[in-house]
Amino acid sequence: MKKKKMNMKMRRICNLMNVFMGLSMSLVLSLTGTLLSGHFSIVSYLISFAISFVISLIIGAVLPMKPISDKVCEKLNAPIGTFKYKAISSLISDIIYTPVMTLIMCFSMVTISGMMIDKQVAELDPQIEDLTTQVTTLKNSVDNKKNRYIEQTNQINAKKEEYENAQKELDGLIAMQDELTAKLDELTPQIESLQTKIDNEFDAATKSSLEFQKQELDTQAEELESQISDMKDQVNQMKVRVNTLNRGVVQMNYKATEPEQDSQISEIEKLQGQLNELTAKKEGMLAGRPSFASEILRSLIVCFIVGYILIIIIQPLYLGALMKHYGLKLNGDPIEEEFVRE
Repeated sequence: MKKKKMNMKMRRICNLMNVFMGLSMSLVLSLTGTLLSGHFSIVSYLISFAISFVISLIIGAVLPMKPISDKVCEKLNAPIGTFKYKAISSLISDIIYTPVMTLIMCFSMVTISGMMIDKQVAELDPQIEDLTTQVTTLKNSVDNKKNRYIEQTNQINAKKEEYENAQKELDGLIAMQDELTAKLDELTPQIESLQTKIDNEFDAATKSSLEFQKQELDTQAEELESQISDMKDQVNQMKVRVNTLNRGVVQMNYKATEPEQDSQISEIEKLQGQLNELTAKKEGMLAGRPSFASEILRSLIVCFIVGYILIIIIQPLYLGALMKHYGLKLNGDPIEEEFVRE
């Protein structure tokens, strides 16, 4: 009866040891794994801890740690309670617990971190798209204003050229008009002189000759006057055209003021800087996304060392405290030694 009661106590101790060791290993190894990943967060740590704790309980329920370690220690001639026993039993527990827990933690950490990075990237994408749209819109606005100004400038230059050609044509018409007027001015004294001679001439033949000459000069004068009249009409029409072209040039110059683009260019540079910053942030997130293959080996090595140190320190403490709680002794108790041998 006493032996049966002792066995029940020891089973309870073993079960509690599995829970306490699993809890401690999960707390420490989960923290180690998330810190090693470089993507520590409370959420990923708690999820990794919960998963690893459940796995540790399953391992403890499936594999009886103490009987396994005791058998190995017995084969290696390591008596219970010695440092050699503690070192070997801790190593056995570390070999059983750490690889499985590390694999699970590493996988969960990589998955959770990847999901968090994807979420952050998904939050950045609309901002990047919005900034890209704003930059494109402003650039198009600046380009449109610039192109419109260039087009207006070309139209002004064409209108100026047309005005200058019309002015040259007007100057030519005025020169021709002045030339015809000068010729008419030359004919007028000649006609007046002939008329005087005619009035004073009594010889019929001479008078007839003079009248014939005057008639020719009158004809030339009439032709010149007709040409001058036509030329005046052309000059007036050309003046109207020149004035119209000149007003058109003035109006186009007034409308075609060079656009002030400094503020828009400054805004584009500001938005482009924000866009570059967000794009670099996104690329940095994607580049820093953890990979299971690259993380697992380092995590296994570090967690194996940390786990061994943790087990060799806390396992005797938990065992001693539980043995004391249930009124058992770790050394010198024949009942406990009998249980161990079983």
